[in-house]
Amino acid sequence: MRTNNPVVIAGAGMTGLIAALLLRHRYPQLPIVIIESSASAGGNYRCINYAEHGAFDQGMRIYYDTGIAEIDDLVESLLPADGWHIMPDNEKDVAGIFWNGHLQTHSPYLDLRTLSAQEQTQCEEELFRAAAYAPLQSPANAQDALIQHFGPTVAQRFDPVLHKLYGIAAKQLSELALRQPAMTRIVLFEEEKMRDILASESLRARIAWPEQLTFPPAVRRFRQRGLYPKTYGMDTVISALCSKLETSGVTFLFQQSIGSLHYQSNQITTLETSGNISISPRHVIWTGGLQPLSHILHKGHTPALSHAVGKAYLVHLRLQQAPDMEKLYHFYCFDEGYHTFRVTNYTAYCPDAYERRGYPVCVELWYHDDNALSTDVVQHTATEELIRMGIIHNRNRIEYCGVTSTANLHSMYTLHGIEYIRNTRDAIHAAGIANLTYAGIFANDNALLLYEVLQDLHMRLDGINV
Repeated sequence: MRTNNPVVIAGAGMTGLIAALLLRHRYPQLPIVIIESSASAGGNYRCINYAEHGAFDQGMRIYYDTGIAEIDDLVESLLPADGWHIMPDNEKDVAGIFWNGHLQTHSPYLDLRTLSAQEQTQCEEELFRAAAYAPLQSPANAQDALIQHFGPTVAQRFDPVLHKLYGIAAKQLSELALRQPAMTRIVLFEEEKMRDILASESLRARIAWPEQLTFPPAVRRFRQRGLYPKTYGMDTVISALCSKLETSGVTFLFQQSIGSLHYQSNQITTLETSGNISISPRHVIWTGGLQPLSHILHKGHTPALSHAVGKAYLVHLRLQQAPDMEKLYHFYCFDEGYHTFRVTNYTAYCPDAYERRGYPVCVELWYHDDNALSTDVVQHTATEELIRMGIIHNRNRIEYCGVTSTANLHSMYTLHGIEYIRNTRDAIHAAGIANLTYAGIFANDNALLLYEVLQDLHMRLDGINV
């Protein structure tokens, strides 16, 4: 194989593909090779195909603007203008929560307006006090972060939610666990009072507008859109992206991984793939995870994570009737006694998702250990919990139910997990390799959602010389 000193991108997930798209846009003649261990590109943005039962997105998959025109324009150009559902402002993400035994559809934040007058007053006083004073030090854990942000009374309201999601107490979790799903705001006031609060950045960071679809769009500092193909399935976007890259001369090596990296004087000189291909790269952009990269750089001498990464299951259903979720695209389950993390109704943001086989829905189940469960157990759990939550009312309404499993990366948000991630990042940086760039989930503490990862990727690509 003639490589001609290419830029090598390790990983053909969405981050790796968009890294290639950006490089090709900037350098039309640059040789680019993408190495991917699986048989196809797209990672968790590629659909799961259940043969005659059809394809499903892997949970909630909408492209959200990064706010960087170079990236967003390139992504939008992948499909014709009439090939996208474009959801602006309040419509970009209509989310809710199942909390205190009912589905809350007006906001994905805890609504504390049902508290007694005395409790509301106490919450308000503590929150306004917290908003007036900057914390003296960084929070030690999620519990500390909540107390600093809201005060102790509101913080206590999040304790059972965090325990449900992660299986441990808030003081054992990193403050980063409060980011997805977002737990940085609460609903406390009606719209009339909220209009006065909008003038305060500190209060706006803590108190949510009570009805998500009526929030004044002009107030937003970042008017982010959601983009989704009119033809159901993010495979439409992945296929268009791969076709564009292949047409532009990007080489894909599927079912291969990087087995070793050889470097001298802080430069990678050669890499060897699992398929015995030797490449002399001008630069390596690694998007395939921190731990595998550290393992290669340090020849296997890396510390192990002190706890198991939990298991997550995606349960895909086709229903005879639409789920009872009103206008919600998705909702998070915050109540103890459920394994459900999130339920997504694809037809809410892509009407073409409905077809004669029924309404496609995804239930994401979280488990705190890595023990494998049988398909029957997972299917029963998902359907039983949907019935208990009132989202469906009869198992006979289910036309099909398919299951796939994945790692629950959110289980890394323990204090030990985040310490491990930070130490791994530090070890990679300490290797001091000039022509190696890491980009992807956990590239920094705030890079979890795709648009955050892509914002970080853009900054890193700006800093390399190819």
